[in-house]
Amino acid sequence: MPKEASSTPADDELDLDAAAEDTTDETELDADDTADADDAETDAVAEEADDAEEDDVAAAAKPLTEKERLKRSKEIAAKAQGKKGKATPKRPTKTSRKAEGEAEKRAGMTKEQLRETSAARKDAPNPVWFKPVMFGFLILGFLWILVFYLSQGYFPVRELDNWNILIGFGIAMVGFLMMTNWK
Repeated sequence: MPKEASSTPADDELDLDAAAEDTTDETELDADDTADADDAETDAVAEEADDAEEDDVAAAAKPLTEKERLKRSKEIAAKAQGKKGKATPKRPTKTSRKAEGEAEKRAGMTKEQLRETSAARKDAPNPVWFKPVMFGFLILGFLWILVFYLSQGYFPVRELDNWNILIGFGIAMVGFLMMTNWK
């Protein structure tokens, strides 16, 4: 009959150490699985961010319509102001309907569009009275000097003497300055 092995205290300790190693390995495996899951989740988030960047790059590469550009600029302005979502338009002022419509248009415009509209206003033709007044100043200044020389200083104003020439040039200069804004 074979002799049964009796367990010694040293053998019991070895069994406990082996059991402890087994649990440690399982804990390490669980931690590794969790870390792998976290890495996979981080990778997924990074891929989504990369996809979003690629979409932004692709969106930037294709030309936007005017409506899309306005929407995008409003979103950027809202983010800059710290608001979430869409930018709220400004309240119209208490003026006539035409002014309210103009204010509403300007509220939705980008800076570039505002510059273009102000440039368009600069290119707008002058009012009807502008040319006659401009040419009137030019002619009046010329005539003032001409009358002074032809009258040998008696006219237009005798007391001003040679200052009449300066007055004539001053009046004509107003006409020349107006000419710089003539369209």
